Amino acid sequence: MLIPEDVYKLLTLLGFAGWLTYAMVGIGLLWWRYKKPDLPRPIKMNLAIPVIFVCMCLFMAVFAFVSAPVECGIGVAILFSSIPVYAIFVHWENKPAWFMSFEGFVTSRLQLLLKVVPQDPDIKLE
Repeated sequence: MLIPEDVYKLLTLLGFAGWLTYAMVGIGLLWWRYKKPDLPRPIKMNLAIPVIFVCMCLFMAVFAFVSAPVECGIGVAILFSSIPVYAIFVHWENKPAWFMSFEGFVTSRLQLLLKVVPQDPDIKLE
């Protein structure tokens, strides 16, 4: 966030990445509705609403890309940088023991530092 010298470039970069992400979420919702039509759905709505939402998100992303392609390219690079993180920390199933221990150590320290999980008195951190 400190790289762009202009706040409008930062807003364009983050706005493009955000609209693209929202569009992918809407497409994922439509995909699940198509592939698993029998799943229980707590909220039922007309299928036109997510389709319109996806179209509007894609319109906003395309409009941002046309107006500032360099900043949007940086936003795409930032989005694609999450693929290796997902592959290493989520998708990789047979992680070595040292990696799991390191991951647990970092997770517990971040939880304590950021105060996102109440500390359990029975767990002793080394």
